[in-house]
Amino acid sequence: MAKQISLFDINESTVLDPFANEVLTEEEVNDITETSWLSSAHINCGITILRKTTIPGSIGGLYKVQLMVHGGFPKVAVNKWIQLLLINSGPAAHWLTAAYGFNNHPFVTLYDSKIPSGGDVAIHPSVYKSIQQLTGSSNPSVRYMPCQYQSDGFNCGVFALCFATSLASGGDPSSQQFILSEMRNHLKKCLIKPKNLECGVLVPFPEEINVSDKDLLDASLSNGLNSRHMNAVARLIKNKFYDIGALYDVNLMVTGFPYGNNFSSPESSLSSKWIQFIPRPNHQWMLAASGFNKINHRMLFDITNRKGTDKIIPMDVVKAVAQLHFNYPKCLRIGFMPFTPGTSNCSAISAIAIAVGLAFGKNPCTVKFAAEGEMKKHLVNCLKSKTISPFPEVKCTRESKLSLPRQIEVYCVCRMPSSYDELMIQCSNCEEWFHEDHHLPPIPKSAIENPREKWVCCDCVFE
Repeated sequence: MAKQISLFDINESTVLDPFANEVLTEEEVNDITETSWLSSAHINCGITILRKTTIPGSIGGLYKVQLMVHGGFPKVAVNKWIQLLLINSGPAAHWLTAAYGFNNHPFVTLYDSKIPSGGDVAIHPSVYKSIQQLTGSSNPSVRYMPCQYQSDGFNCGVFALCFATSLASGGDPSSQQFILSEMRNHLKKCLIKPKNLECGVLVPFPEEINVSDKDLLDASLSNGLNSRHMNAVARLIKNKFYDIGALYDVNLMVTGFPYGNNFSSPESSLSSKWIQFIPRPNHQWMLAASGFNKINHRMLFDITNRKGTDKIIPMDVVKAVAQLHFNYPKCLRIGFMPFTPGTSNCSAISAIAIAVGLAFGKNPCTVKFAAEGEMKKHLVNCLKSKTISPFPEVKCTRESKLSLPRQIEVYCVCRMPSSYDELMIQCSNCEEWFHEDHHLPPIPKSAIENPREKWVCCDCVFE
């Protein structure tokens, strides 16, 4: 059983640094799968991983939990933050997640597995005081959000880390139902430190897949598949292949996919694996992927470009792909890939079949898929059984010659292409361009208003 550590028992000298840098011992790792309360070491380890696997400066907070009673939390300087909090009442201690800036909520949100319906519930004084510190406001707006219910007395820490991971990876805990029987084993895998990494890799927790009878009927007919089908398949793939990154809710295309997808395999950034369905106009779908079949550029699969010939890539697609990884060098390399969809003209079915093929180690460039009817029947069976398997194929084909990928310049710490509607400023030393609101410390107003004024970015200042 894990020792229940009271934050009040920890020496103040151990919490001067606001950021956790926790790695678990073997005993602490094994404790995760016991029916016991997670300790501050487990929570701090999860916080450490989230902080180190998101783009620097994109998510604030994520401070070590002991600050709640030793000196208080610093005010967060960025407009998105996550913090795990503890209601410490002796043996009834309880973990919950606080956040701000996610899912378009204009107030601080609280996700508490003991308050599943959310709403204007009385907030514990210690929690409210912590939120005052994090926001720098004496009267912050705070609201409990609906979330999954914890029916026992020991899984609050697991749920708190689950909710935090969901938010950091673009999810919404209010609309998700996680698989309780797999949560602790999943967390244990995430918090174990691989030999070649500084820390573990915290990836979204497995979710229940709920598809309506109407959705199943639509999938079996000639009707176009909608976002619910695509998200359900993405979740099935993610549940089976937790080391594949992205697979975000396709509706995030409107607000933007999360920056800095490092929720993937512990490989180098140029080969780490991710898959993402991208919605296009007129109910069409495109697939973006990276890290498969030794292709060292970002791949696009588009049924309107089956031969994978070089063509203009829409800027919204370029930005979507750029958001899925932030650590590009000066250029983002994207190329269309050839494939043979068989008799299907359905962009959604083709995108799904290719995504599943990639996940199972197949090369879509050498596969001809079966007729559309068989493909849809297979999709319905996968949705009904809530398990994913490779789509039926007719035969293998010769691998087509690949077109050269496009080289697209990217800038700033966000490694995004430039747009005419975004204000940017150039460093006088390294000549890198930065978005006005992406640089820390903030860019002086005088440098923005006067292009002739010399300005040096933070990297060059400390060289």
